[in-house]
Amino acid sequence: MAFRGRVLEVRHGLPRAPHFVTSATFKVLEVFKGELPRRLEVDTGDTSCGLRTLRVGEQWVVFARRDEDGRLHTRQCTGTRRIARPGRRPSAAMLRRLTTLGPGRPVQPR
Repeated sequence: MAFRGRVLEVRHGLPRAPHFVTSATFKVLEVFKGELPRRLEVDTGDTSCGLRTLRVGEQWVVFARRDEDGRLHTRQCTGTRRIARPGRRPSAAMLRRLTTLGPGRPVQPR
């Protein structure tokens, strides 16, 4: 699953076996791959690969997968990146990844 979203809430140190995670709630602004609701929660590890720098109000392009429990999960190594300046053109590397997925589409109300 891939989407562009705005961080609405961040919770650190949630116990999820076998370790602790950070969980972020996103408002989905644009979907690149998968079927997603307008608002969703994504977990990331509290390790060096985790996204411990998530802040409310930031926009991110998120590449996520569902784990065994059905929860969405992402890390830095998936390509998930903060959009430094919303409204500005993404980096060349990010554009290549998104081009591979095809054009995004607006989020549909459920």
